[in-house]
Amino acid sequence: MKNLLIWIMAAGLLSGCAQGIYRSEIPRQLEDGTIVVDVVEIKINTLGKDILLDKDGYQSISKKVKDRGIEIAYKGQRILVKRGIEQKGVPKGRIVATMACKDFAFRNSVYGIKLQNDTEWEYKCILGILWSSLAKYYLLLTSYDWGVWHDEIRFKDELLELPICLPKKEALGSCIVRIVDKLQAYDPVVKVEDMFQTEGVPLEEIETKRRELELQLDNAIFELYALGEAEIDLIRDMCDTNLAYYYSPDKSTACKPILSAPLKKNYGTIKQLPDGIGGYLKTFIKSWSPYLDKDTQLHWCIHLPPKTDSMIAIVFSIHPKNAKPEDAETADRDSWDSVLERMDSSMTHHCGSSRIYIEGLVQAVTKEEILIIKRNENRLWTKSMAREDAEATLVRAMNRISAGEMNVCK
Repeated sequence: MKNLLIWIMAAGLLSGCAQGIYRSEIPRQLEDGTIVVDVVEIKINTLGKDILLDKDGYQSISKKVKDRGIEIAYKGQRILVKRGIEQKGVPKGRIVATMACKDFAFRNSVYGIKLQNDTEWEYKCILGILWSSLAKYYLLLTSYDWGVWHDEIRFKDELLELPICLPKKEALGSCIVRIVDKLQAYDPVVKVEDMFQTEGVPLEEIETKRRELELQLDNAIFELYALGEAEIDLIRDMCDTNLAYYYSPDKSTACKPILSAPLKKNYGTIKQLPDGIGGYLKTFIKSWSPYLDKDTQLHWCIHLPPKTDSMIAIVFSIHPKNAKPEDAETADRDSWDSVLERMDSSMTHHCGSSRIYIEGLVQAVTKEEILIIKRNENRLWTKSMAREDAEATLVRAMNRISAGEMNVCK
């Protein structure tokens, strides 16, 4: 797999892939022939996958220019990437990029990229990668300035180091190009509450449709990079949940309760899962199952404390595969106090309710049960968190096995 720098260096086009015009406070007349007459500067706010480039977005080049940039980056097919991270609107933390064919210049707040092979499908595939959650995840974790102060992506050290994998299968390549074309073309008129405007599409419907296309693009890019289920869950949880919590910790859904009321049926197996927290339960059970005896399985049971929904306790218990949850669960399945008592007796040091509410995370492993208590927040009950909790409790179980205290694993 090559990084983006390799795709542009082979043809000596690195000199044409750089930032645009630098502005200056001192007027400076451009030299004749340096920039063609019909080259214009694009306003940065029109650079985005959901906004088409048109004449309304252009303005004349100012004479106050410190650095003219590189002319080849202003002509022909190229990818334009905004240096800063988009933080307005929802979702926040977007990488803004587009593909352009018209001749125009741009400011130094935009990166221009030209490929060694000037083919449209390669441009669109790389544009699709930049729009995907995979690129957002990679650049979020590798960019020096993202999350420090002014969120932005550096050109040579970060953007050009993005690993690029172009599709070898024609069907996958055509699928990515088709989705990119749909995203570029989807620009409906927003319907507003106005008696004189009868046409348009509601904003919620537009966002839903665009989200559907973005999910299709993500799936295609995940297939292109041959990512596994755990890797996909990690990327989705970071981009959809944790990033929203970073930008708006109080307003994002990441800190909202995943369970707002007790479930009608708060117990079951991997075949009976509730909405919302069901992804966590399924992932945790699948992570633990290979370490259990082949004739056993995990049942789950969810408990909420009385008079509040601030915490969630989940008890995973080991039972024979033919055992039904209704017969296997104990009579105190609705008792929060019973969970705390079993948690306290299984730990080497005292675990009071006050400590649980303060620390917000307690785990314990007994001969027949795995107990987990955490705050009732979406970000703590994702699929990637399920794998972390499964790994942590497996370590606890192995430690107790080494000490001769239990034997539940193979």
